[in-house]
Amino acid sequence: MASDIGSTQQSRAEGRAVSSSSVPVDGDRTRHHFDGMRATLALLAAGLCTSALAQPVATGGIEIPQYDVDAVCATDQDPRGRAFCLRLEQNSYDTLTLLWPQASDAAKRYALKGAAGKTNSKAYYQILEQYLEVSMRNDEMVRDVASPPKFVR
Repeated sequence: MASDIGSTQQSRAEGRAVSSSSVPVDGDRTRHHFDGMRATLALLAAGLCTSALAQPVATGGIEIPQYDVDAVCATDQDPRGRAFCLRLEQNSYDTLTLLWPQASDAAKRYALKGAAGKTNSKAYYQILEQYLEVSMRNDEMVRDVASPPKFVR
């Protein structure tokens, strides 16, 4: 009991919340919640990276166009701008490699048409990704109209 009092006083002196029971106090719950979220996000990221590596870029006869991201991003004179450009384009390309196999050929053609002529842009894969996502959402809405979901209580 005396050691509990000492640790309680030390915890209060350090500004941490204290509980005499084994039930965590709010600060502990928050910390544990964020630790759990971090672990979940790490597992999700690892799964997405593995999925991205396993997915082919070419599917359905229509491929994701290749362009020299390094050269386009290198036109930015600011090193932070170049790094930001590369990071954004890499994220969009990774998302495209996940979505591309699931997209219809019509959605792919729509995205390619929308992004046509933007290969000199620092945001080509971002633009392509946005067009693809819009087209895939449209395809999903058309499917929902054809066979609407049922609301269940």
